[in-house]
Amino acid sequence: MMALDFRKVFFEDIVVRNLGYNPRIEIKPVHLANGLFRSICGGYANNEVLHMAIYPKEYTALVPDLTTESLPYGRKLKNKFPDYSPDQQEALRFLNGKEDKRAMLNALLGADKALYRLVQTSSYSLSHASHITTDNHDRDTGLWLHTILKQGETHPAFDLLSELLMQEAVDRNDELSLITLPLDNTSGSRQLNGSYQEPENAKQNSAGWFDGPIIQTIRSSFDVLSTNDEKIARKNGKLDTLRHFVTLGCFSVFFHLANAGRTHSLVPMIFRFERRLTTLSQASVRSYQHLLRSMDDYLYQEIYKILNKLDESGLYGSWDDDIAIEKHVRESIDWHQMKTPGSRAKEENKITKLQQKCLNFYYSYRGETASIPPREALAH
Repeated sequence: MMALDFRKVFFEDIVVRNLGYNPRIEIKPVHLANGLFRSICGGYANNEVLHMAIYPKEYTALVPDLTTESLPYGRKLKNKFPDYSPDQQEALRFLNGKEDKRAMLNALLGADKALYRLVQTSSYSLSHASHITTDNHDRDTGLWLHTILKQGETHPAFDLLSELLMQEAVDRNDELSLITLPLDNTSGSRQLNGSYQEPENAKQNSAGWFDGPIIQTIRSSFDVLSTNDEKIARKNGKLDTLRHFVTLGCFSVFFHLANAGRTHSLVPMIFRFERRLTTLSQASVRSYQHLLRSMDDYLYQEIYKILNKLDESGLYGSWDDDIAIEKHVRESIDWHQMKTPGSRAKEENKITKLQQKCLNFYYSYRGETASIPPREALAH
């Protein structure tokens, strides 16, 4: 009998199926922006020339010569440099050795501290399709928002974002995309691959409405923002408008997560953590705590449903007494993250500790002063 993959069965399947994204790791605003804009544009650039220029920590030299041959990326730079466009080559020669200018570019496009050695795992403070990468740290939140925004006969937010992000070179009017123009990849955008299962609650019905009030509220908010920002975005307010969309996108994810599984009495949300604003700060802390409890309740309900289905199936035996639960925790559930035998063997000490923590937590709900049924205790 196949073991139950803990992460997949008791977390990823739940959130991907019901939420449409996987909030397993920290998602920064820059990650959401990269994922959303990638979905809006339908492609990515992964511009290695731009990445080298703005990341001096890893790429100390930008032009191949005798001194770069010993560098980790020296051979790659030597082989690829002739393939770069004349503008890119000239830009790299200009920036080579000019640490102050490269530091400025790094501060502008790496403001959110999401730059790493490889372009495909980095996300920039971006304003154009030429800045988009394949970094997947948004964990499908961008695709989820894109699904909501593209629905219907009219989609003002989707249309405005497409227009702003895919401007031709002569039409660009924002500082970020203008300053990186010489580094642009002339081969253009590469198309997205892979599939995304759009959640049903992120689609409009035949009447042009979303079935859930939360999704409807999110879509309406984006439409109102596009109407309010449309004129200024086309003049000199593009960067502000993009920031507004990203901020609303982040709030939308929080709003959706906080109210997952709720049908009434939505979670109040106040986020203002400045210390000088004592009353608002305290209210924000309470609001954040309420949000976490709501998410915990949602996961508890979903895990409890899964345990009931497992018990009904009979495939893994009973889930109705302490002995059975201990056996499942130690034998039926696979806690490993790695797949290869060697890597899994290195995880054994960690797995033993996780199993014991799970059982300790389980028995905290099964004690004399807090006795609840086994499946409910395990779901907690």
